[in-house]
Amino acid sequence: MLIAKLSSLRDEWDVIAWEKTALDLAERACITVPGRRTYPVPVCDVVIHNTDDHLRNHGFLRADGGWAPSPVFDINPNPDIGVRRELAIGVGIDPADEILALREVAPSFGVDRLVAEEILNEVFDATRSWRECAGINGLPARELRLMEDAFAPRFSLR
Repeated sequence: MLIAKLSSLRDEWDVIAWEKTALDLAERACITVPGRRTYPVPVCDVVIHNTDDHLRNHGFLRADGGWAPSPVFDINPNPDIGVRRELAIGVGIDPADEILALREVAPSFGVDRLVAEEILNEVFDATRSWRECAGINGLPARELRLMEDAFAPRFSLR
């Protein structure tokens, strides 16, 4: 996948390689699978602590028979888990409430409770391999330590 993104000299980490890592993890979580895309996106945003979620990062493509969600793009893990944020898709902003909010919003995406739990587990399972994925993308050990909090298990699915 090619990424059109500009980094800045002020960046504390390799934003392009971290976005590629986040996109690889999203693919491992089946977020790019047609028909299952919309609900897993906010789940992935919460799990990797994406703080770059706004309406310009959600698109649709015209296909035979109508419109379909575009593949995910511009998802960026942020290691500062204390950053208060709002997800454009409408999931909670308080980290303590995010999993509950994801469960409550699932029906709005046409996802029942059992499928929502399956998707939550798939995304959690896929993101457990973040270190391996980041290594494949050439990220150095210093940045792995820097990003650890973005991927650390902060939630319980219970």
